[in-house]
Amino acid sequence: MVWEDGWPRLAEWLTPAAGPVEVEELAGAALPVSWVSPRRFPGDVLTRGEGGWRLTAGAADPASDDAAFAGRRQEHLYCRARAVVAADGDGVGGLSVRMDPRHRLDLQVAGDVVRAVAQVGPLRQLLGEVAVPAGDVVLEVRAVPSEGHFSSTALGPDQLVAGVVDADGGFAELGRIDGRYVSTEVAGGITGRMVGVWCSSGSVVVRSFRYAGADDPAAVPTA
Repeated sequence: MVWEDGWPRLAEWLTPAAGPVEVEELAGAALPVSWVSPRRFPGDVLTRGEGGWRLTAGAADPASDDAAFAGRRQEHLYCRARAVVAADGDGVGGLSVRMDPRHRLDLQVAGDVVRAVAQVGPLRQLLGEVAVPAGDVVLEVRAVPSEGHFSSTALGPDQLVAGVVDADGGFAELGRIDGRYVSTEVAGGITGRMVGVWCSSGSVVVRSFRYAGADDPAAVPTA
C-alpha cells in the first residue's frame, strides 16, 4: 500500500521468501511475537525456567475454550513441528495441531505413556499409544500430502500424522487423520491451523519447539 495525492493505492504485490523454513521457536528468553493463546496472552500459560518453558494447565477438558494452549500458525502447505516435552507428577499435555479446541490432533504425554488422540467435534478418539522412558520425550506432528486413494475428492489436501522420535532420530507413527477434520472445511473459522503445546492437568516443561515448513512437500526439512 502506498499513499499518493492523499489517497491509498495498492502497490505491487510482495513476494514471500522462496524455499523451506526451519526455525527453533523457544530458544530465547522471550516468547516469539508470533505465538498466541486463546483467551489469554501466551506468557500467562508459558513461563521461562527449569531448562525450558513450563506450561500450566487451565481447564481439564482439552476441548474446552479455557484449556491451556500456546503456539504459532501453520504457515505452509506441508510442515513438521517437533517439541521436546517432560511431564512431571500429574502433568498431562504435549504437542497439538488444531483449528480450535474441538478440532485437533494431540500428542499427549502422561507419565511413561504417549498417546495420539484426535478430536472432531464432540468425538475424541485414541489413535495409538506407546510406552516411553522416563524423562524428556520428542513429539512430532506432520502435515503431509494425501496419497493412496483413487479419488482426489475423498481425502483432504493433506493428512496429519502424529508420533514420537527415538534417540536415533527414527519416527514412530502413532496415528493419522484426514486433514479436512482440522481445517476450515469442517471446523469453519478463518484463522487457520495452529501448532503448539498444550496441558490439561498439572504442568509440563517444553524444552524446545521446532517448526519446519514448505509448500513443496519434498522440500520440508526432515530434522
